[in-house]
Amino acid sequence: MAEGKGEMMSAAKHHFVMVTPYSEEMRMTKRATVHFHVTSYAEGTPWIVIEPFSGGDLALFQRTIGFDLPAGTTFEEAESICKFLQDNIEQITET
Repeated sequence: MAEGKGEMMSAAKHHFVMVTPYSEEMRMTKRATVHFHVTSYAEGTPWIVIEPFSGGDLALFQRTIGFDLPAGTTFEEAESICKFLQDNIEQITET
């Protein structure tokens, strides 16, 4: 038997099947228009919440999604950050 021939025959016995980790439905891109607003924790620390405005069937929105801000951020600064996000993010995408 020639060198390497045994390895080729052995490999030929295997069948390779490609398995995709996600269904086609899961890989479909969905988009939602979002709204940002400022809220605060019980002790008064502001944070920003993102909520669906339209197209809210994203898995992301099955939970509350928010952004904690740096320590010492005032409510007014949080509102400014929130306005920036609202003015500059048109949609959120989930694939």
